[in-house]
Amino acid sequence: MCGRYTVAIQAQEIAEELRAAIHMPEGAPPRFNVAPTQEVPIAIELASVDHDHRRLGLARFGLVPAESEGPKAVGARYVNLRSENVAGQQAFAESAATRRCLVVADGFYEWRKDGEGKSAKKQPFYFRPQGGGLLTFAGIWDLWRGEDGEKLPSFAILTTKPDEVVGPVHDRMPLIVPRALRDRWLSTDEHDARALLRELRDAPRDPLESFPVSTRVGSVANDDPSLIERVDPGSKE
Repeated sequence: MCGRYTVAIQAQEIAEELRAAIHMPEGAPPRFNVAPTQEVPIAIELASVDHDHRRLGLARFGLVPAESEGPKAVGARYVNLRSENVAGQQAFAESAATRRCLVVADGFYEWRKDGEGKSAKKQPFYFRPQGGGLLTFAGIWDLWRGEDGEKLPSFAILTTKPDEVVGPVHDRMPLIVPRALRDRWLSTDEHDARALLRELRDAPRDPLESFPVSTRVGSVANDDPSLIERVDPGSKE
C-alpha cells in the first residue's frame, strides 16, 4: 500500500505546473510524512456551464464515501484502492467515472520486510523521481456531508503492480499519472474509467530512484527533512 508520502513542493509551484487555482490556506508547511486521515492537497476538475475549473485544495487522505456514516465510522479503511478493479466496484464506480483527482507528491515510502518470524525487521525506503520534481498519483475523491452541514472532501490513492524499482521492496505502488495523461485523468468528459485506467497502467513510467531511510518515518509524530535522508540500514539510528 501507499500510506505515507511527502509533499515538500510549495502550493504555488504545484498550481503553476497543473494550471490549477489554489483553494487552500496560504503558507502550508512542507510535509515529509503524510499519513492517513490528514488533510493534504489534491487537484480536481469541476464542470461548469462555460468551462471546467481546475483547483488545488485540501482533502482528507482516506476516502469517506458520500453515503457512509462518516469519517469516524470509515476510519482509514479506504486509503488505497486497487486500480485493477475500482471501476467495477459499486461503492467506487461513480467516483472512478466522474470524481477523479491527482494526488500531488514529490516522493513516497514503502517498507521492505527483512527476515522471518518475530525477528523480522521492516526497513523503510523512499522513492522519488530521478532528478526530483512533482509526482501525481491517480486518485478518486468524494464529498461527505454531515447532518449539521459539515462538508468533508476526501480521497483514496489508486495502486498498481510495482515497477522494477519498487518491486524488490513492496508488491504494490501508487499508480502514477504521467504528465502527458494528467489532463485526461482529470477531464470531466472522460467517463470510461476502465479504459483510462488500463491506459495509465500501460503508459511508460518516468524513472524512480530509491534509498533506505530512517525508521523514524514509522511514527506520524516525526515530520522533518531528515526523514528523506539516506541511511545505512545496518547502522543504529
